[in-house]
Amino acid sequence: MQHYSEHVLLQSDDPSNAPIGFMISASEEHKSTPQSMWRCLGFSITSHSSNYITTITMPSALNILTSKAANVLACAFMHYPLMDYVFQGESDAAQRRKLQILFCCCAKAALLYGGVAQTDDLDGVLLWLPGPNASLGFWRELQCGMLALPFQLGVAQTLRLSQDESILQYILQHANVNQMGLIWQVGVHPKSQGKGYLRILMDRAIDDMKRQGMTEFWLMTDTPINVKRYERLGFAVVYSNPVQSSAYSFWVMRKLLVTFALCAGPV
Repeated sequence: MQHYSEHVLLQSDDPSNAPIGFMISASEEHKSTPQSMWRCLGFSITSHSSNYITTITMPSALNILTSKAANVLACAFMHYPLMDYVFQGESDAAQRRKLQILFCCCAKAALLYGGVAQTDDLDGVLLWLPGPNASLGFWRELQCGMLALPFQLGVAQTLRLSQDESILQYILQHANVNQMGLIWQVGVHPKSQGKGYLRILMDRAIDDMKRQGMTEFWLMTDTPINVKRYERLGFAVVYSNPVQSSAYSFWVMRKLLVTFALCAGPV
């Protein structure tokens, strides 16, 4: 999918405030955007100028986008060590179904309160949240369906997933919250892994966040191999902490936006 600098969810006049479409502002290098890309997602183009594509579509537009992102993330995280721990003893079919439910909630939250970066073939997805929204809170979780997760995934499974909440709190305590972006979820479909999609996704997401004034980018990971991958992308470990009730550790990593100030030297 092409990369965009911002997206604004339009709301209907209905009291339920159901989403009805999007206004997409193309970045400078993508002003000539193929409209077929949006039509394949079920959008209907109602106006098109050199700077904006305004799309009005069916009320299920948000569901289409979240479902596509959730499918990629569910495939990417099947039998990921943490997910095997969370869904221990469950069949592959049950794990896949529950991952789809989980990531539908995450993708909806990112679309509403943060951003989503994707690769051109849609096989890579990155969800991010700005610092003020990183801890979603009751009303945002209600809007995204997360409050229903204990009933859909199971109470024990949801509790295992929530063990990293203390690590998120560490990030929020040590970051400049108003200028930070949280790299929340990153996944590449197994058939497209090894193609360098992680770097593409990270570059696109960070470009989006920089355009919104963010200067520091945080993430957490639970596997040593991912630590190495993120280090190659300019992130540094700032904190690590074993999760006491499981066999896994978490690493908190940060990347700072480097700016250079020019000053006159001696002549």
